Amino acid sequence: MRFLIKATMKKGNAEKDIAEMLATLPAQEANDAKLIEQGILEGPAMVAADRSHAWQVLNCETEGELQNLLKTYPTYKFSHWEVTPLLATEENVPQQ
Repeated sequence: MRFLIKATMKKGNAEKDIAEMLATLPAQEANDAKLIEQGILEGPAMVAADRSHAWQVLNCETEGELQNLLKTYPTYKFSHWEVTPLLATEENVPQQ
């Protein structure tokens, strides 16, 4: 099943927390590369111009599996995560 995830940086993070989050970005990028190679992550994150949000599309069997995967993200604790299940490709084709 495909899921769209939206990460929004938590408001009110202290400067120390922001510095800590920025320090996790290389590990997050390495994690993303591994997930792309495994076919779980469909591509690199799309980031809003103001860097307030990022989006990714992931393939997991269930939403529970996705939630467990997100908890392994180095950036997990710094963001709010919104999950939207996506229609499967065959469901997007109109029936005749």
